[in-house]
Amino acid sequence: MKEITDKMNAIELQTRELLEKAQILENQKVLMTTLMECSQFDHTWEIGNITSTLTEIHQIDVYCTRCGSTANFPAQEYHRERGHLVESRPIPIFSRTEQRLDKLVGEEE
Repeated sequence: MKEITDKMNAIELQTRELLEKAQILENQKVLMTTLMECSQFDHTWEIGNITSTLTEIHQIDVYCTRCGSTANFPAQEYHRERGHLVESRPIPIFSRTEQRLDKLVGEEE
């Protein structure tokens, strides 16, 4: 009886492992399908977190609602770019009349 129970337990364990692997493969298939759509129609970006002052954006996160890809402008003072440490520069904000706000209102303290 113990041998049968042990074999049943081993089969159940294998079944769980196969189900986990199947879920991983299904998730990868969905990702590849959505990436294929993005390669054909481009990403559908939405803005996520933004860190800014009145005159500059220091961090902006975007994500694709179709495939889940993300991109961000770093908030760190330094970040890696092509293997080199480079200083991040904030993105200037412009008025409706295309004037830089830092020139219009001055630098923030």
